[in-house]
Amino acid sequence: MRISKWKITVASVLLVPAFLWATRYRTNEFKGGVSIQDSGIWYYPEYHVRIGYVPLDAPGEYRFMVRGLPSEHMWLQLDVVGASLSDQQTLRSLNTSLTATLLNASGKSLCSASGQLSDEGKWKLTGWPKDSKSDGYASFWNESCAPSNSLFEGVSISRFRTYTLVVRVSEVSPHSPKLIVEPVFKGGGIELP
Repeated sequence: MRISKWKITVASVLLVPAFLWATRYRTNEFKGGVSIQDSGIWYYPEYHVRIGYVPLDAPGEYRFMVRGLPSEHMWLQLDVVGASLSDQQTLRSLNTSLTATLLNASGKSLCSASGQLSDEGKWKLTGWPKDSKSDGYASFWNESCAPSNSLFEGVSISRFRTYTLVVRVSEVSPHSPKLIVEPVFKGGGIELP
């Protein structure tokens, strides 16, 4: 039996898109965190995965187990809830030590970032100041778990694996206001020059 080129072409045109649609990532696969937002492939970063909440005014260890993350290179940042870059002086004065470690299911560290929040060499502060058009935001990130250079694109994540994020807060600043950070994984999408 001979199959014509025309039949192969038609089958390819129909089957390849159907396969890609059936195997694409769906945000309802995400389990264990607060929320996931898919901005679309044309946005960078495409995915914003909110993991949980960590208070900065008391020492403690916080563990967040998640699975069903998108299969992407992702990085970690710590969004300061309710703060903006306008609060830079307060945020930079925090001598609180923070360690964030991402572990795979077997306990192997995939990335680990630590240091005092006041140490610009360890935790970088980024954000946007409050103004009439925006509430602004403030985030801490560390080169160990963020794509700060061309050598590190972020942590390679698989949607079929389980991960644990461990965040430790210690040496809390005595003048620390009641601040909360929200660990967020970001990645995916198309980064245009």
